[in-house]
Amino acid sequence: MAKKTSAQYVHYSIPGGNKAFAEWEADDVLERANSAFIFGESKPGKSSDDLDELSNSKLVLDTGSGKLRVRASTGDKWFRPGHKCPDCTGRLELKKKFFRLGNPKSPWFYLCSHREEREECKTVLPANTGGSLASDVADAETRRARKLTSEQFDRLWEEAPDILDWAGDPSDMPKVINKAKTRAYRYLAHAAEEAGLSEKNIATMSIPDLRVAYKICRDADISAVMKF
Repeated sequence: MAKKTSAQYVHYSIPGGNKAFAEWEADDVLERANSAFIFGESKPGKSSDDLDELSNSKLVLDTGSGKLRVRASTGDKWFRPGHKCPDCTGRLELKKKFFRLGNPKSPWFYLCSHREEREECKTVLPANTGGSLASDVADAETRRARKLTSEQFDRLWEEAPDILDWAGDPSDMPKVINKAKTRAYRYLAHAAEEAGLSEKNIATMSIPDLRVAYKICRDADISAVMKF
């Protein structure tokens, strides 16, 4: 979980320390830093509004601009973290959110550069509070398949008797919903394993696995789900 901070500059760790950073520099320091950041391998730490206070930090995020500073032996290098867009020749880049997506507490998302340059691609992926990707980089077809499967999954808890027949204190409803969702996740994990799927999480499933999971969720008997 990312460290909460209101300061502009945030130090990020180098996985493997100075020895690993030397390997980054011998290879491609910007690419290695970018990869460690967007995939959550680098973790946030000390923060400050004074960049000079983080002079010993190899990797610093400017939360004002969304750019990373790498302090390499050849000098400071600033760049915007990102990943090749799965749907076009553009690049998904870390940006401050200007519409709702993913975790409401996260100020970030990854937006395709072609959206801003030529408005050709609308691809956008959620980011965690610290700026790393909150999902894998799937193409549009896979994202649509995951969305459809998730909608089928939702009925496993939305149609549960303890949800439909709830007449208790409204303040207790979030706990009832969480219990129903947990039960639905257990059911799907069990059914997916019986169907031979190694991946149990819809958010990271491939299209072949999603076809199986979709049918499991669509055909599930709610009374069977309730046993979990």
